[in-house]
This record gives sequence, C-alpha cells and structure tokens, in this order.
Amino acid sequence: MPVLEDHMIDDRVSIARLGAVADIRLRRPAKMNALDGPMFDALIAAAESVAADPTIRAVVLSGEGKAFCAGIDLESLQGLMSDEGKRAMQSRSHGFANRYQQAALAWREVPVPVIAALHGVAFGGGLQIPLGADIRISAPDTKFSLMEVRWGIVPDMAGTILLRSIVREDVLRELIYTARVFTGTEAALIGIVTQLASDPHAAALELAQSIAKQGPRAVRAAKQLLNETQAVSPQAALLLESEVQIQLLAGPDQIEALSAHAEQRVPCYTDQVDRLPECRATDAKLRHQISFRPQKHTGVSGERQTPQRLGDALRKRSVLWARHRPLWRHHYHDCKSLDRDKR
Repeated sequence: MPVLEDHMIDDRVSIARLGAVADIRLRRPAKMNALDGPMFDALIAAAESVAADPTIRAVVLSGEGKAFCAGIDLESLQGLMSDEGKRAMQSRSHGFANRYQQAALAWREVPVPVIAALHGVAFGGGLQIPLGADIRISAPDTKFSLMEVRWGIVPDMAGTILLRSIVREDVLRELIYTARVFTGTEAALIGIVTQLASDPHAAALELAQSIAKQGPRAVRAAKQLLNETQAVSPQAALLLESEVQIQLLAGPDQIEALSAHAEQRVPCYTDQVDRLPECRATDAKLRHQISFRPQKHTGVSGERQTPQRLGDALRKRSVLWARHRPLWRHHYHDCKSLDRDKR
C-alpha cells in the first residue's frame, strides 16, 4: 500500500503530509506559478500520488508566493502554436482529455475531497485548475478572469464543462466573452468561490482537517456518488445512490460511528484499504438496461431483507466490534488488520 511522503515534483509542485491531509502547493513563485510543461506534468503527478494513497482523507491545493496561478506561461503559449503543440492538444493522452485538460480534471478524479485555496490572481488556466476541486476558498481581493479570448483563443482546460455545474449558463458566457477581471467577492456571489477568508490556505487546511475526521469510506463514497450521478439519468442516479448506500450499511465507518456515539467519545476510523467497486450505472450499455422500479433488498440467502432483519444484523456486528474495543484502543495502529480479521 503506497503511503504518501513529503516531496517535490520537478521543482514545480510540493506535497506535504499533515496527518491525513495532503497539502499540495504550486511552487514557481517568481513566475506567479505560471503554467508551463513541467507544471502541467507535476500537477497531474501530484493528483495521481494522493489518489493512490488510501490513508489520505482530504487535499488542499494552493499556490506559493503572491498568487495562486497567473495562467499559462507566454513561452508555453507560443509553443502551443506550433504543429507539435497542436498535435499535443489533439491527443487524448488521459482518457477523454489531453494533458492540459487533465491538470484540472485530475482533482475531480481524486477520490477524496479537494479544497482549493486561492489568493492573488487566478487567470485563465489558473482559474480552470481549481474548478476541478470540490470546494474553493478565496481571499475577497483575489482577482479572477477567464481571459483567453483576450489572446485570441478559448478556455481549453475543461473550464467550459466544469463551470456549467457551478454557474448559470448566461454568467458563464458573459465571463468568457468579456474576459473581464472580477474579485473573490463577486466570485462568491456567482458561485465560483465556496467561501471567503482572509487567509484562504489556513481556512482550507482547517476545513480539510474537519473532513478528515469523518468516516473515510463514507466521504469517498459521497464524492464518487456526486461525481458519477452528474451524467446519468435520474433512474440510474437513484439506483446508484441505493447501491452505494448498501455497500456502506453495517460497514466499518457506520459501526464505529454508532459505537462512538453510544460510548460518548470521538470516533476513530480506520483508513479505507479496499476502494468501492466501480459503479455499474456509469456504463453506457447498462444505463439502457436499468428500469425504474422498486428493488427488493435481499440478504445473503436470497430472502427478503426486512428493516427488522437489517437492524438485527447491524446490532450483531456492533456487539462483535465492542468485544474487541479494549484491544483496538490499546493497539491503535492495528485497527486495519483487526477489521480484516473480524470480517
């Protein structure tokens, strides 16, 4: 199981571990963290690093120096005008996305919540990257702009699809057509920014630590559910909601939450080792096969699982968990192996 350690990626992005939180920072302050080839690659590599570690429970993404990100480096922009640059944009190097789009989409694909802390400026690509985050915290005076049309191009780092779930269509079009600069205060009013803070990085870390105290399996499942129900039918979304919930019922997170509540203590969750299986409702072929009808909930034996039987099973697992509580408290770091043995 890979465990994330503090390190730098190509002198562009740093990763520091603060408990269960990964603190990721763009580190090209002399250029206001402008985007170039190594920066794009480092951002993708950083996202992949935290995604691969099941002990990370939240991520904070921020920029070192006086700005989050000033957008693409002008030298890199000139490189994109070449035939080689155009081929790189046409290439689908990361599934449906190219390298530049993946620098933003990668944060949506990280299986835990990502919080972007924004200060100084976030222009062009520097605004599109944090759109992939789950939550954005900004200083009131941070300057934002989708200024691509000012340079004779369009937003091309997945901003057009990510912003559609964040702001109204007419607002999106006005911001792109005018390339105007707006502040963090306005960004909060129109929904691009989740909340304002005088110190966005500190506020983001505080929020990340709060999320990290919740059940990790439930938080990951919630992000998976929110991501995957955006592009499916209501019928498929409702079925997916039920399927994910069934996977969590009477699981380690719920047992620990109920035990902690009964014992009047703070929950101490084990980290998720086995990821939830891929949700079947995202398969295009399956979407046409899903019919919107009530499903019978059955147990292992195939008999109907009534609420009474489900409650009995949950209470039985609670008793087993409580029997191991003294040992579990004494050997905190053996929580995961104990959970596996129990199952």
